[in-house]
Amino acid sequence: MLTAVMTSTSYMNPLQAVEPNLSELEPTIAELEPNLSELESTTDISETSENGIKIVDQAIYLRNDPVLQFVYLPNQFVIESFATNLENDEFAPADYINIWTKEDYVILKNAGDEIGDFLPRLKITIKNNPERLSLEDWVLAQPKEVLPVDRTSIERRSIGGEEGLSFVSTDRLLPYQNTIVKDATGDKVIMISYGTFRGEAAASSNALYLFAFEQLEGTLELADALTTSNTELADPLPQ
Repeated sequence: MLTAVMTSTSYMNPLQAVEPNLSELEPTIAELEPNLSELESTTDISETSENGIKIVDQAIYLRNDPVLQFVYLPNQFVIESFATNLENDEFAPADYINIWTKEDYVILKNAGDEIGDFLPRLKITIKNNPERLSLEDWVLAQPKEVLPVDRTSIERRSIGGEEGLSFVSTDRLLPYQNTIVKDATGDKVIMISYGTFRGEAAASSNALYLFAFEQLEGTLELADALTTSNTELADPLPQ
């Protein structure tokens, strides 16, 4: 059984660090917050990052299957999790975790069908790996229509204390920078993807999503079993 554990913190206006001004949009952020089933805890931290992103508090997002956790900024971002129930499909994602800025989340929920298929700029895709392939073999086995990979971009890298791979892919012309790592069992591959919009108008949101992407990579932890005792932040700010 999954539970949610929250500690009281003092929050800034969630739209304070976001442009443009969204004060005229309804409903409000408070009305749009998703009900997370994953265990989540928060801690009081008040600092400002080097690139000017205001940090009032940070939270640990913890999910149980596969077991992973990472640090994010709840005053800046909204997290949505979706299960596809396609556990037996080798190439289908078993689960999605989309991470939106507060600004994009309000726009997405207000626009409805008018905005079309709004691609997430930062997402975690949990994919099946029933044959327990190596990461490189897993990437190369993906059909191009499922994951169009630039094979020349594949590089080895470490994430969450585990050996992983990074590579570039595209989704409807939106370029994604990806990092993948196996879960503790090897049955699933966890893929973290950051998409970049082109143009000067997107520079601010690109910087915010890039910060979250780097923070996610820098604080990701994988384990067979995590408990609430693991949710204390010893040094949550990535250097």
